[in-house]
Amino acid sequence: LGVYLNFKNEQFTYKDAEPIKSAYSTGLGEVRLAFGANNELLAIRKITLKSINNYIKDDISKDFNRYLTVQNTLKKEIVNIKGVFFQETNSVNIIFEGFIQCSLREYLYSFLSGEKHLNSSSKKLSIVIGIAAAMEKLHSLSEPCYHGHLNASNIFLINDRVKIGDILFTNLKKYCGITIGYFNKTKYTAPELLSEGITNFRAVLEGREDVYSFGMIVWELFNEKEPFANMKTKEWIKLVVEESLRPKIDENNIDPDLAHIIRLCWQSDREKRPTFVQLLSLLRNFQTKLEQEEDSSG
Repeated sequence: LGVYLNFKNEQFTYKDAEPIKSAYSTGLGEVRLAFGANNELLAIRKITLKSINNYIKDDISKDFNRYLTVQNTLKKEIVNIKGVFFQETNSVNIIFEGFIQCSLREYLYSFLSGEKHLNSSSKKLSIVIGIAAAMEKLHSLSEPCYHGHLNASNIFLINDRVKIGDILFTNLKKYCGITIGYFNKTKYTAPELLSEGITNFRAVLEGREDVYSFGMIVWELFNEKEPFANMKTKEWIKLVVEESLRPKIDENNIDPDLAHIIRLCWQSDREKRPTFVQLLSLLRNFQTKLEQEEDSSG
């Protein structure tokens, strides 16, 4: 049994389950599923550092309060935080609402293995629009919230609703980057960030980086395979950064209008990438076109 305090300073107990790797694998600490009050499923991310002093605790508390501010506005769009507690002298534990096998990546992998959770273009497009809508709200806050690490592992599908995870906690991630080598750059990362080196953590973002990542997610969802699969890190970075190449779009599988949207997201000049407001308009127009085609063919 463990004990934590939530943001209202209320004390809760939880019972640990086995560590999990599939649902919240971002490379930042170890995640355990646990059960709290009334059998509420919790996800507890434990991050072990070299040491934690009061200055670091204050910064992490600021991260926590910032998350709560965003959550108060976008409770339905982001993975909800429950509490934070420090353990011993070198670990921080962040408690979120828990999910089992609900990430977009897990849906994709089960789809590829034959369990067709995402077996129609309309279902996939609905998910894509849900992601864009959630990201538009995050970007449109009075103090915008940019992700910087958007990928299929931190997008969750809960009762057909999209929730975005692994946001914020910038101070903590920055400290982890300095002390334990944490970085958040992947095959979904925009070329301007990759050009700075893959092993450094970038804290300051401008938003269009998320648009590039979004384009990669759309490609993966409709193409049904991981981008740059079976390639070494140096190989795909060279292709993306130096040669401005992107994964091949097979327009036999992806509608030309959707392919155009993906290519807009992938532009090397981030200023030319659309905003999520613009993307939502394009995607909804595309959705209307598909519905009209289905009606006429029916």
